[in-house]
Amino acid sequence: MKELVVLVHGFFSSQKSMHYLEEHLPRQDFEIVSVNLPSTFGSLGDCVKAFNSAVSPLLGDYSRIHFVGHSLGGLVIRKYLGLIRIPNLGHCIFIATPHHGTRIANILNRVPFFSRIIRPIPGLMTHKAYPNCHFGIHTRIGIIAGTRNGLLAGKLFLSRQSDGRVELESARCVEPHELITLPFHHKVIHKQAVVAAQVEAFLKNGRFIPQQAS
Repeated sequence: MKELVVLVHGFFSSQKSMHYLEEHLPRQDFEIVSVNLPSTFGSLGDCVKAFNSAVSPLLGDYSRIHFVGHSLGGLVIRKYLGLIRIPNLGHCIFIATPHHGTRIANILNRVPFFSRIIRPIPGLMTHKAYPNCHFGIHTRIGIIAGTRNGLLAGKLFLSRQSDGRVELESARCVEPHELITLPFHHKVIHKQAVVAAQVEAFLKNGRFIPQQAS
């Protein structure tokens, strides 16, 4: 049986944003599925429901199931794995995921009516406590964080240790994990050749490719 890799896009986007990874992961080794979530006008709970509907029918068809999420997509994975125990769970990779929220969401939530329309915003705020996940004993967690704060809102409101949307400390999760940082901003980090290579390595070996010291 093949292994399945589920790609999960982030906030204010669609499955098309994961197209680069979908095209650059080796299909001789993995079956690739990219889910589509209501991540603009649906709440985080709505996204988890849509994710469950897309993934649950596939759980028994593969030897292992891996998850790769960008941004909000990583939080959807977390909430899903807090509710569902997957016996054949493989590895989980979080790319620019705000495990502890982002201060940008706090600011947007103060704009009148904004979060009533763009409903994922409350789920991205820094006061949120994300659930413990049912990770398997053989599951390894990989985190890829960006360090280029090249976005205007990030320059104004976040520390230099961020990708313009998510600060480095928020990208770290509470579970044991391996973390690498790469010099990209939030909107493009998941569309880079070096990221695709690191994701592939982690899926296969549970380790990132060692980075050369600069």
